Amino acid sequence: MAKEKLKKVSLTKEVKAAIVVSILAIFLFGGIMIFANRGEDDVVVVNPSVDGDNSNDDATNQEPQTPVVV
Repeated sequence: MAKEKLKKVSLTKEVKAAIVVSILAIFLFGGIMIFANRGEDDVVVVNPSVDGDNSNDDATNQEPQTPVVV
């Protein structure tokens, strides 16, 4: 039994090429999806408001502020 050799599995060139192309396609499309979804949540717009209830007179006399992008 110790003298028995395990049979090697040899893949043809076409099978090896198909495996390589499949792996490359997975990484390519995965990278595209990651970078395509990154831009959606990066920008947060905060609109500061001036309330009339503030006791600070300077806040009511100021012009409306522009939105702040964080």
